Amino acid sequence: MKQVLLLFAVLLSIPGTAQRLVLRAGLGHALPLSNSRPVYLTGFPYTGGSKNPSDNAMFEVKKASMFSGTRAVAAVGFMFPRIGFEIAAATVISAVEYKVATSLGDVYPAGSETHIRQSITNPTLLLPSAVMNIPGKKLDVSVRAGLALPLHARMQVESETFSNGNRFYDRSELRSSFGFGLAFSGGVEYKITSKLRAGLALDIITMTLKAKQLTLKESSANGESTFPDKLAYEKQTLYVDDMSSYTFSSDAPRQAPGYSIPFGTKGLSLTISMIL
Repeated sequence: MKQVLLLFAVLLSIPGTAQRLVLRAGLGHALPLSNSRPVYLTGFPYTGGSKNPSDNAMFEVKKASMFSGTRAVAAVGFMFPRIGFEIAAATVISAVEYKVATSLGDVYPAGSETHIRQSITNPTLLLPSAVMNIPGKKLDVSVRAGLALPLHARMQVESETFSNGNRFYDRSELRSSFGFGLAFSGGVEYKITSKLRAGLALDIITMTLKAKQLTLKESSANGESTFPDKLAYEKQTLYVDDMSSYTFSSDAPRQAPGYSIPFGTKGLSLTISMIL
């Protein structure tokens, strides 16, 4: 990092070096990476059914990403003729969700149906990157490479069960540990005017975050709140790498094996850049 800052300081001190402030904004759409980890869905504590602390029904959704969908990006950068630095924020403009409908025979009576949904509204990443620009007569080639840092990655987990004419509902908040990934973007920019450019780029993000804790926020049976009756182990689950020293207590948060949540994507974006 010190070497990068030193390089920019040297460039700033070179007489006659053109320095430009660049604003960039646009829209894009991204899909999960082809080798993406699955998203795992869980509906614990399963109000109205068995709430054994070992119950940890996990359902796998393959080739998923909690950052896929239509995204908006806004960025500010400082450019020299061929290299520069940019800080961008990218956000999915709707909710990203994955869900499963299943029968939890070990938890609820036969014939019941449970719907589990994991979602996040407007997940947002900060993307600081180095920029390289190869100028052309009408088209410039632009390449960006840097980090992906989560600004908003808190998820909601909802479990709804219909059993023998009853409806049971739980809503929990799933938090992840802080982490980071890598971001790459490469494409072309068309020179509309000397100050305005339109860009098309391929964007790739590789990032997974580790599940940290699941906290119960709402619980009901047939519309009546059951949250006050919940015990400590039903209200919070802590995800850990090593379960060997865990001893269950109904008066303390339960523990469950840790897992990773995928945020990696690949997609295309269309942007407009203004050079100030």
